[in-house]
Amino acid sequence: MLFGLKKKLAVGDELPLTLTFFHAGEIKVKAGVMKNAPEMPHDKMQNHQMGHQKMDHSKMNHDMMK
Repeated sequence: MLFGLKKKLAVGDELPLTLTFFHAGEIKVKAGVMKNAPEMPHDKMQNHQMGHQKMDHSKMNHDMMK
């Protein structure tokens, strides 16, 4: 999710992003705007490897997702 965009994005636009990681530091990437994100079957996601099922979602700030 992107916040603070200065203009509406259109299909075909590219925007530069800087991802900041604790150990790896900053990594600059370009993200393309697509009409629909590629679909991935839910059973192919690897949430179990990230410990996602152990997350306590009740403490998440859902207001920032609106």
